[in-house]
Amino acid sequence: MKVFLLLNSSKNFGHSEGRLNNTLHETAKQFLIQNKCVVMETLIDKGYNIEHEVQKILCSDVIIHQMPAWWMSYPWILKKWIDEVFTNGRGKLYENDGRTSKNPKLNYGKGGLLQGKQYMFSMTWNAPQDAFLQETDFFEGKGIDGVLLHLHKAHQFIGMSALPTFMCNDVMKVPNVEKNIVDYKEHLKKILSSLNSHNIAQVECCQSCGLPFDDNHSNFIDSKTDGSKSIYCTFCCKEGKFVQPNATVEDMMDIGVFHLSKKIGESSAKQYMSSLIPNLKRWNK
Repeated sequence: MKVFLLLNSSKNFGHSEGRLNNTLHETAKQFLIQNKCVVMETLIDKGYNIEHEVQKILCSDVIIHQMPAWWMSYPWILKKWIDEVFTNGRGKLYENDGRTSKNPKLNYGKGGLLQGKQYMFSMTWNAPQDAFLQETDFFEGKGIDGVLLHLHKAHQFIGMSALPTFMCNDVMKVPNVEKNIVDYKEHLKKILSSLNSHNIAQVECCQSCGLPFDDNHSNFIDSKTDGSKSIYCTFCCKEGKFVQPNATVEDMMDIGVFHLSKKIGESSAKQYMSSLIPNLKRWNK
């Protein structure tokens, strides 16, 4: 079960009210939840806790940036978020710039710690697609990813890899919100299909409480009476029997929120658990 962090950089500023970006953000949120993904979100312009954002990145498999194009880039609130969150994440998101003092010319940008995590950009432009593709047009054939090279490199610096970018064009000159939504859902469908095809782990977390079965928690996987590994952790199950057999899905969500809120805040913890727990095998019957 993949965990997504949705970052919305929309902002009411000048002649931009942020409505299309908010719509696309909600489209992704509902689509992913409907497809049994775990979803957290940050509405950047409404404020955030820097350390909680670092922890939300660490809890995520994929980050999706929803952003408008402002003067050939993105709103300053996203740059501020990156500067504050990535910098605060030293030792967690990245170790250093990858180089050594003995050979400072090699391996710049190789000090990231988030290998295996991915990011995706979803962007709205009031520019036609041809402006990005034609060498004789405004962006000289560089494409949207060439225009966003600096933003790609910021994420690759911390070890992440890119998923295909989604772009809406001519959003003010020739608006077509319904088509934007349909196209975005199709893009997300392809993204999920790609992620699922590369997901070789049979069980990624406890199917009762959501405890991740990573290197830090591998000793907490319960064993069945025949000695084989269970799909539950030892906090939820002992030798094949539930520790709290009468617990409800609401009880488990409350327990999860209590522990996770210390890392990512109560609101994000509720989002995380409400999209995770009901889809686990113990409760999804």
